[in-house]
Amino acid sequence: MNHTVKWKMTEFEAASAENIKNPFWDVHTTAVFTHQESGTVQRVHGFYDGTNELGEHAWKYRFNPPETGIWLVRVESTPSLAGLDGNFEILVAQAPEESKGLLRAHPRQTWGFAFDNGEHFFPLGDTMYNLFGGHYSGVDVEKILQHRKAQGVNYIRARMQVSPFHPGTRNRWQQIDCWPWGGSAQWPDFTVFNLDYFRSVDRSMELLTELGIGAEVILEAWMLEFPFNDRGKFLTEHEEHWIQYVVSRYAAYPSVYVWCPANEYDLYPGRTDKQRMRESNRWFRRLAALVKSNDPFNHPVGIHQWDQSHSISEVMGDCDDLDVYLVQSDWGREIAELNRDPSLCLWIEDQLLFHVPDKNKAAMCSEFGYERGGKQFSLGVHDHMDEHHTRRGMWKAGFAGFPIVHGFNNTWGPYLTLEEDSYGSRYLLPYYRFMTEEFPFYSMSPAQELIQSDELMSKLKSPALCLANADRTAVAIYFPVAGSVRLNVDATARYRSYWFNPRTGEKTDIAQTTSLQFETPSSGNDNLPESDWVFCLRKE
Repeated sequence: MNHTVKWKMTEFEAASAENIKNPFWDVHTTAVFTHQESGTVQRVHGFYDGTNELGEHAWKYRFNPPETGIWLVRVESTPSLAGLDGNFEILVAQAPEESKGLLRAHPRQTWGFAFDNGEHFFPLGDTMYNLFGGHYSGVDVEKILQHRKAQGVNYIRARMQVSPFHPGTRNRWQQIDCWPWGGSAQWPDFTVFNLDYFRSVDRSMELLTELGIGAEVILEAWMLEFPFNDRGKFLTEHEEHWIQYVVSRYAAYPSVYVWCPANEYDLYPGRTDKQRMRESNRWFRRLAALVKSNDPFNHPVGIHQWDQSHSISEVMGDCDDLDVYLVQSDWGREIAELNRDPSLCLWIEDQLLFHVPDKNKAAMCSEFGYERGGKQFSLGVHDHMDEHHTRRGMWKAGFAGFPIVHGFNNTWGPYLTLEEDSYGSRYLLPYYRFMTEEFPFYSMSPAQELIQSDELMSKLKSPALCLANADRTAVAIYFPVAGSVRLNVDATARYRSYWFNPRTGEKTDIAQTTSLQFETPSSGNDNLPESDWVFCLRKE
């Protein structure tokens, strides 16, 4: 009998010595896991992983048991092949105390996310589109991930397929071809896969698991690039083959947090005209259903949009296979409408609430601009994204009730380097500690009705934002700019109040006062980029 533990990725192998022309395409094999007592059934698709030491064709099955006890396993293949059909048993013991299980989406609860063991999760992300390709190409991915983890990052946006370029900038890290299929981009064979590439992705997923970091796995990179924009070559059957292979290979990993069918899905099928939404919405529904049908462990499926004229929840809110809104803000609008660096990160909270007005799905801000970092410069539009935009965007999204994913030029697509880290990354840890330790996020929610901002803040289009717990004994107010706020709480109670500096994490107590009108330590508009503060109030 085989042995494993609950919530652990466990791998099994079956092999056949029969002569097979294309094992990737010509054989479909499944392992059916049935719990002996509860009757729970999970169908795990096998994936071809080359030949074993005996020269036999080998398929692997990755299982993440959700229950302890004995599981009966039946392996079956089409066509039926000697060595692939059979039965065995697995004894699953209790998970270690530190195990959390898989991440789940919980709309309207705990900011949208919690693990199987009930632990709340507060995503704080970074965008590393080419994490898997960088690892395959020799980049010290472990060093980069450990560095981000020390800064509070626990969530990475990564593309399964590498973009060979982002407009105007080649990949500076790339040393070898990262084509994941057979052949090449010039002469592709979409019926086979590059096993060296996928074995490298395996090691990246294992590293993420060890570090306690999760990935938003983007299944199709950019809908404007080959092969996803060429349905004459990349057929629907090829797409289904790709999705099934990737999901079957990685669904059992605890480090898969969210499946994202495509980066900016609404650019399907390679167009930006106003009519594309008719096809792209149908495409997403089909892909989401395909992912769900191939994932026995039911990871959340998220949608990441480019268009700002349609509310995601209005367009896709009725999609049962969709679990998470991965909202992209209209950060380009700031640059188009402002004659200075957009350090105030205007409108981000309004745009998030536009796309997700009632939290009918879990949601996070997955893109709000990319901070230029030293020599790591990719696109002209990024030149306007400074460290103050990074900091304010994070705090404003958080105080609107949304987790956030960052973008730094030194870890974004064309670059994967720590030679010079983006300045704004130093603000990550104070924010993460505030939201998880100082005012635990799972007990807080937006409470704008408790405050009234002054005219100066309104004039700058940067009103204060408020979080509070249910009984209003803990209140936090984020001031994006200097100003004052009138607080509507019980004036007869005793409070302890202090200022939290979002740039350093330092706290400054406020002298005892009976007034509920509070003004930031530095008033006026003489140093606008660094004029934000957090006011903290606790009832004694």
